[in-house]
Amino acid sequence: MHIGLLGVLQFSINNVSIVPSARKIRNLLALLSLNAGNLVTVSKIREELWGDEPPRSASTTLQTYVMQLRNRISRSVDDQHNGDVARNILITAPNGYLLRAGDGCCDAIEFDRLAAWGNRLLDNEEHHGAAEALRAALALWRGPALVDIETGPVLTGEVIRLEERRRLIVERRIELELLLGRHHAIVDDLSALAALDRTHESVHGQLMVALYRCGRRTQALEVFSRLRTAMLDELGLEPAPWLHELQRAVLDAEPGLELESYGIRGLLARR
Repeated sequence: MHIGLLGVLQFSINNVSIVPSARKIRNLLALLSLNAGNLVTVSKIREELWGDEPPRSASTTLQTYVMQLRNRISRSVDDQHNGDVARNILITAPNGYLLRAGDGCCDAIEFDRLAAWGNRLLDNEEHHGAAEALRAALALWRGPALVDIETGPVLTGEVIRLEERRRLIVERRIELELLLGRHHAIVDDLSALAALDRTHESVHGQLMVALYRCGRRTQALEVFSRLRTAMLDELGLEPAPWLHELQRAVLDAEPGLELESYGIRGLLARR
């Protein structure tokens, strides 16, 4: 079994895709997959599929959708008891449904596992291992989460959670790359992130340090100028004091900017 949620929806068994074309059944499959191993209540499914106005036939229609998913699972299973196998994969509970998936088959679950492992290594100051784990976690993404799904209210919240988690891990991975002296490798990533969020202080600070270490002091100062203009225009706020301090350090070519302490344990600890 393979479940892909970090990009286009994927769900295959024995290399046979069971992803349906009908919108609501796709949403049901995505919701069950995001919660693989956990019960999804009927009320939550109804909210995702029909919002605040479920039809009178919602219960019967949901049962039909589940049956259609089980039929697709059955056709992918090379077993004379494939109907029983399908019911053991997509389980009916008293007040909901549960998708039983094997360990490591869902990219979103694997992403969370690798991210958690990377954070534990970081807490133990095992920086190379932490960076490797976070890179592996981010490599699982094939695009925005469930990019091909027209999400309802429940899935929309789940996608926001996943994308926020991804953003945090990207920032942490970049902090580690700075600490490990890999500033050349992250300038492009940081530039793209800064362009996406013109008032994100941490990203702009990271970009300033990376550019400075690459010998591009003028561009590092331009990053601060753009950030300050954007924050004043959009938020009516000055950048945080640590960013002003960083600007002065760049202007003065402060030797400490070249030190690893200006990574996650120095500069970014001042946020």
